[in-house]
Amino acid sequence: AAPAVPQLPVAAATDPEPGTDTLSQGDPLSERGTEFLAALREAGVPTSRGGAAEIEAAELVCGELADGVDEVRIARA
Repeated sequence: AAPAVPQLPVAAATDPEPGTDTLSQGDPLSERGTEFLAALREAGVPTSRGGAAEIEAAELVCGELADGVDEVRIARA
């Protein structure tokens, strides 16, 4: 059986404190991005060294799903 594809963890939307630098949830160095990339690698999915491409793709797919786009349509794209 094929390994399960990891899902990008969902984070609650919060406004950063003024004057603080925070990483985007789509940043491969953020906690969310790091967890996602680690899950991909653990599942044996090859990733780029930095992981930015994988995070960007996941963010786009999640956005499409949130907008109600059919999974089959996304898979064909």
